[in-house]
Amino acid sequence: MIERNDDFEARRGHLKSMSDQELKTCGNWSPAGSGGSEGSLDLWDIDDIPTGASFDFKFDAYSIPDKFSVEYPNGSVQFSSGWRGSYAPPGEILSGPGSFEENGMFDQALQVYQKVASIRPSYAQSYRDLANIYSEMGKTSRALNLYGEFMLKSKNKVKADESEGIDFIMNMESLNIVSLKKKSKTNQKDELEKVIGNSAMRIVMEWNNSEAEFDIPFINKENEYFVWQHTYENNTELIQDEKSRGYSSVQFIIDKYASQEWKFNLKYYGNKSFEPTYLKTTIFYNYGRPSQRKEIKVFRLSNENRNVQLFTINPKLNLYLN
Repeated sequence: MIERNDDFEARRGHLKSMSDQELKTCGNWSPAGSGGSEGSLDLWDIDDIPTGASFDFKFDAYSIPDKFSVEYPNGSVQFSSGWRGSYAPPGEILSGPGSFEENGMFDQALQVYQKVASIRPSYAQSYRDLANIYSEMGKTSRALNLYGEFMLKSKNKVKADESEGIDFIMNMESLNIVSLKKKSKTNQKDELEKVIGNSAMRIVMEWNNSEAEFDIPFINKENEYFVWQHTYENNTELIQDEKSRGYSSVQFIIDKYASQEWKFNLKYYGNKSFEPTYLKTTIFYNYGRPSQRKEIKVFRLSNENRNVQLFTINPKLNLYLN
């Protein structure tokens, strides 16, 4: 069994292996370290491994866009993942495109989202992901067409609480695209203003496994406390809506007149499997204004029943603090 070894240097686009590694016994994992920004090349000597042995190859590189391949010295490719995410089952795919967007690699993210949409064409998340990436690429007409198509299809759907379901999220995003256009009509900007009010920040969280259960408590310096619950015990209607319509997203609107700092924490309860859950968080500043900007963070959730601090924000200063 093999894990990627990361004892390497990567300079100016060239990959250099610092040392070869011999594999002499079967049944053990060879541990790996963390990767680098340009890539790694690892050479494995398997002469002492019996003929006919099989190799297990596993990797977990959720924070850096990657492509993994295994080749023989003659150049024959035994395994190629493609860009990370494209090989994965739909439930595991968020970690790839989420990180691509975080690093501004929109073409790669688009390829992954298109593949997901071909597998899950009726899912709300498929429409939203494609619409958002087209918007990022400046293809606003395509984005608005996708939003419009989704809204038409979901017109008669049973919705969860309209203040937190996918309809509210996508309606806000489509209004935002229109309002930021140079030739936007005043009534469209007014409609978005009604939705976001005096908001300074919009925070969108997405997760890759529909079975994931967690609580998101956030607290300010005045000890004002709020918990958003995503568990079957406390939010059954929303989870049923997510499953029936195919989405895993929530948004929080933070008023600019709110307390100076808010700490966002998370308590993870698992996802009915041994695989981790990936949580993609997008923090928008000055949402709906020409000065709008955003940051993307991807978190790996695996430790159950443990409180974790995700980040702290300051709405008044429009700052992500950690």
